[in-house]
Amino acid sequence: MPAHYSPLGQVASDDDDNDTAFHQSSATRVWSGLRVWQSLTLIFALVSGLQAAYQHVHARCPLDGSFDSGFTTDLASARSAINTKKSLFTGWISYNHTTKDVYRVLDGTSMQYFGKPSPEIDEAWQHLLYGQYPALTDDEALLFSSGYPVSQMAGTASHSEDANFKGLYRNPIAKQTYMQLDVFHSLHCLNYIRKNLHADYYEQHPTHVDDPMIRIPPSWPKVHLEHCLDHIRQSIQCFGDLSPAPFYEWRGLDLTIATGQLHTCRDFEQIRKWQDERNEKMPFMEDVD
Repeated sequence: MPAHYSPLGQVASDDDDNDTAFHQSSATRVWSGLRVWQSLTLIFALVSGLQAAYQHVHARCPLDGSFDSGFTTDLASARSAINTKKSLFTGWISYNHTTKDVYRVLDGTSMQYFGKPSPEIDEAWQHLLYGQYPALTDDEALLFSSGYPVSQMAGTASHSEDANFKGLYRNPIAKQTYMQLDVFHSLHCLNYIRKNLHADYYEQHPTHVDDPMIRIPPSWPKVHLEHCLDHIRQSIQCFGDLSPAPFYEWRGLDLTIATGQLHTCRDFEQIRKWQDERNEKMPFMEDVD
């Protein structure tokens, strides 16, 4: 039988073919495994990065907002007016060793809102509260058309369940609805309390004369005053200012007194500017006492 020869380097058996196929298959499986591992590592890194970024953003800009950027409960169109600044509170109490008496440390360059009643103090309050009832846009009014969510209070029915509740007030002539930013609500209440502290003076020098056509409920003065006190109490607790007020002492004074310090505040003048601009575009409701 003639011999058969194969050229050098050429695979001449079926076993060799099988070995080659096996190595190629193993290499393919290893490469595929590496690609899967690389893909999973990349996906894990991306997810971890996105999660870290979300946590960073969420920490700086919580979903409900922040003091210096605005909360979801702030009027959306007014959030652009938010700007923070450092303010030193004035009017704190100090002691005069010569007179053996205390006095308030005042800023002589600013308007004064408290003290012995006078036309100057009343004018300062009128300037502070001017235009305090701006109009709502139609879109803003829709947000409040169903009344206040007092049903969230245990045992309290919502306004919509009250047969006498008429809903959001709309001026029939101006065809506008109105509101009051809560900072002005609190200031209005503070002024109302101030006047009650000097009731005798304001009986002789009224700053507002009630319309005789408007029927004032008999308990209005007392209920209004208690509302104002409680509203300011809640506003203070809501803000939760953590600026410390250290106590100091003076020779000859048996009392210790906490003095004013720096606070981080929303810039009221910017809020005032926003409200004035709104009032220029849309007629506001005239001030009431």
